[in-house]
Amino acid sequence: RASMFFSGLNGFNYTCHPCWDQPRSLTTWRSYNYPHVTVVYWALYRLARQYGGDSGGGGDAVHHDKSGGIHIGLPGLKDWAWYLGQAANTTLLGVATHGTYNQFGLMVESIWATLLDDLAHEASLDPAGPWATYAKGIDAFARPRAVAWSELPFPFGSEMPWDSTGQEGCYVWTSRYNLTATATATLRAVLAYSPRVANWAYRGNARRYFDFGSWSGALCRGTEREFHHYGAPLNAIVTLTAYRVDPDNHHLLEVGVAGITGTLTNIRGTGVASMAWHGSPANMVHDPYDFDFGIGFYGHGTHSGAFLVNRSVNGDFACYMCNAVVVGSEVRLTPLDSFGRRVYLGPVGLELIAHGGRFAEVVYNPAARAAVATV
Repeated sequence: RASMFFSGLNGFNYTCHPCWDQPRSLTTWRSYNYPHVTVVYWALYRLARQYGGDSGGGGDAVHHDKSGGIHIGLPGLKDWAWYLGQAANTTLLGVATHGTYNQFGLMVESIWATLLDDLAHEASLDPAGPWATYAKGIDAFARPRAVAWSELPFPFGSEMPWDSTGQEGCYVWTSRYNLTATATATLRAVLAYSPRVANWAYRGNARRYFDFGSWSGALCRGTEREFHHYGAPLNAIVTLTAYRVDPDNHHLLEVGVAGITGTLTNIRGTGVASMAWHGSPANMVHDPYDFDFGIGFYGHGTHSGAFLVNRSVNGDFACYMCNAVVVGSEVRLTPLDSFGRRVYLGPVGLELIAHGGRFAEVVYNPAARAAVATV
């Protein structure tokens, strides 16, 4: 359904624009809504896969391991297979919707590619299970659409012609299916409106104006730049994915890191999120509406990490979202990002991912081209 909330109850003054009544909130045609739900089910699948659950849906909130350790889980956590099936079915329903938006890249659509990888992994462990069938259904939608994009000069459209939300899905799928020319064109489009200038508001900030004009009411005076609206961290998925393929391109890294961290500046001191910062000198405040902040946080949550790079021929190292100290022949890295679950070692093109816990330290030996991680 389009929304859990709707207007029209007696005694409430609804001043938002536009207001959806109950019939509108129950519609299911808008393709953009489906990846958001897939993310929720997929995240719960990962939690249940790592921390356990039971097929009856009554998983304990606290789990004890054999060594006496305690793991805090979710109350009522279901079996992981239930969540994975829900994620797959939601995706398949989303790709089967009859609206016209499926021709475009969808916001948060990269989760479908991640889900496809997880389905393939589970299918390899359980060939008799439903996972291979689910994966085949998603691939049957994604592959021909990516091929169709490869035949267009500008394939990254959206429901709004001035949007910058179609690039994420376009890049993820065309690069996955080795449609290199289209993937490269999409990356160049993202870099064209995602600057590297040394300013927190502009660095990594995807060009965005639309939502203030439509939703902010009296606060917006004409065309106003939105700083670190959700388009920035979603487009950072493109630049950081490209960087991991080309780890000597530090421009991609710096634009991407700025994109996924800038969204955090839209969390007020009270903990309440804002859709973006008003860039007009007459305003210079957080917008009062949170409006899609969660979509941007998806980009932060899935691609935040620590990045170690070699900045010179002399072997000097720089660390993004981490501290790095050279001790003898080793580089000792301490992650400082939000989660501590991803570490990318640029000199060897190696990414470490912790599905449970977080990295306390990673020790990298350049001469041996080896790393030891402590979780």
